Amino acid sequence: KIPGTLWAQRKDCIYLTVDLADCKNPQIDLDEEGKIKFVGVGGTTQETYELELEFYGPINKEDSKIQFGQRNIFLVIKKNFAGGPDEDEADSDDEGTDIL
Repeated sequence: KIPGTLWAQRKDCIYLTVDLADCKNPQIDLDEEGKIKFVGVGGTTQETYELELEFYGPINKEDSKIQFGQRNIFLVIKKNFAGGPDEDEADSDDEGTDIL
C-alpha cells in the first residue's frame, strides 16, 4: 500500500509529510542523487506501507531533517545546488529550481 503523502516546495527545500498513524519502525532512505524510499507498518490495520519518489535533482542528505509524530512523519529535504546555477541566477529565474 502507498501512504497518504503531502508535499510543498520552496527554492531551497521540499516539505514532505507521510500520513501514517502509529507507524512502527519506519525506514527512510534519502539518496543524494534525489531519491527517497519509505517503508513502515502502521494505520488502523497495521499493514506495510511503501513509498518511493525520485526528484528532478540532487538533495543534501546531511542538512535534511526528519520528525516522527504519532500521526505522520514530516521531512524537510534540502535541495543540493552544487554544480547548478549560482544563487544570483536562481533568484532571478525560477525555472529549473523545481525538483519534485
